[in-house]
Amino acid sequence: MSEAFDAYHKWLGIPPDQQPADHYRLLGIGLYESDADVIEAAANQRTTYLQERAAGEHAQLTQKLLNEISQARRCLLNTEQKRSYDTSLQAAQSQGAVEAEPPATKIGGHSNLLVWGGIATSVVLVLLLVVVLFRGDGQRAGDAGMLVVRWEPTQRQGAVLQIDGENVPLSPEREFEVVLTRQPRFRHRIVMQRTGFRTIKRELTVTPDDRTTIQPNWQRERR
Repeated sequence: MSEAFDAYHKWLGIPPDQQPADHYRLLGIGLYESDADVIEAAANQRTTYLQERAAGEHAQLTQKLLNEISQARRCLLNTEQKRSYDTSLQAAQSQGAVEAEPPATKIGGHSNLLVWGGIATSVVLVLLLVVVLFRGDGQRAGDAGMLVVRWEPTQRQGAVLQIDGENVPLSPEREFEVVLTRQPRFRHRIVMQRTGFRTIKRELTVTPDDRTTIQPNWQRERR
């Protein structure tokens, strides 16, 4: 895979100066879009487009983007997560606007007042970011773990993988990774289905920065 290949730009139309992209830009929808149907449709369109490229030379990169699209969809369709995410975006934009302002021009004895006012504003914004990004248990709201799925491609006919109620695209690779967004106490529900075999259901606790491996042990359905 060429290092010069920019999938965000080539496939999603996100130029380098807009990377890393926020969830809204990643899905190609307006900032702070609140219509769940619009969010769902945009995520499905991105997913379908990327799945068509999953078998190409950039298969690993395709899976990475699919994971990011899935993570963005889960966040923006969850009322609590979306509210926290939007607040953090607004705070970051305000901080950027403050840093972009030109230095205050000295006008009589008011220059010191302007300087201290700018410092106070920056401190307030930083504190706001801390409150948004850290919840009551001291963990970052954006923390996520990694699920490593080992699933033979020959065992995927009529197969479905669900994580926390969401269908996850199956990579053509024998082993692939899925980013797990934070759930209460980091508990995740894994469902694996295959035609003619019993459904596999598991609950896993995956904390931030953890890598947990799962491999299905299929048993045929009794007739």
